[in-house]
Amino acid sequence: MTFNAEKEVIEKIAKQGPCVIIGRCAASMIPKENRLSVFIYSDKESTVKRVMKRNQISEKEAVHRIKHMNRMRKHFYEFYSETEWGQSESYDMVLIFRELFVFLYLHVIIDGLRGMGEMENE
Repeated sequence: MTFNAEKEVIEKIAKQGPCVIIGRCAASMIPKENRLSVFIYSDKESTVKRVMKRNQISEKEAVHRIKHMNRMRKHFYEFYSETEWGQSESYDMVLIFRELFVFLYLHVIIDGLRGMGEMENE
């Protein structure tokens, strides 16, 4: 799918109401007042272990795969958006991934959305 087609679909979905869009430079397509942009990252050691386990590959292969994927993400993001990938100034919220904190992060993100008036208190 080309970027313009992706952009058209993302903008259409966002106009329909609250939604979650992961990646695809969605933050650069949706007006700032209508979105909460969250960047979630992980420390290198945890990322390598997770990729090794998920893909059943060696540490060396995992490190190579992670570098390649992050380089591709960075180039894509910076080509199609007006901000820098991974820089905290580019996002409304930056969280470090820790499996133990997933539910806490969900609440932090939900509270951020409530602050925007996007969610009712439930």
